[in-house]
Amino acid sequence: MKTILKIRILLLALFGLGLLIIAAGFLYDLSYAGIPYQDPPPALQQQYEADQNTAACIMKLGAYIAGPGFCLLLLSLFFRTKADEA
Repeated sequence: MKTILKIRILLLALFGLGLLIIAAGFLYDLSYAGIPYQDPPPALQQQYEADQNTAACIMKLGAYIAGPGFCLLLLSLFFRTKADEA
């Protein structure tokens, strides 16, 4: 297997991992934070905000992983040479 192909597979895996982490954060948000209560007591409001912040951190982590992976994957596809295709 050529080196450039290995790099592209690694970048695709990095991008896919980031998307999976984003999806996990979204599912965490749906299952734990969900829809906020209309008039919650302070304890429930704090718990909701904590769960929402956790979900946001998980999704940010996924974006920080997927973003560079996607950009580098595009760059590796954009700067292909004839030697890469042979």
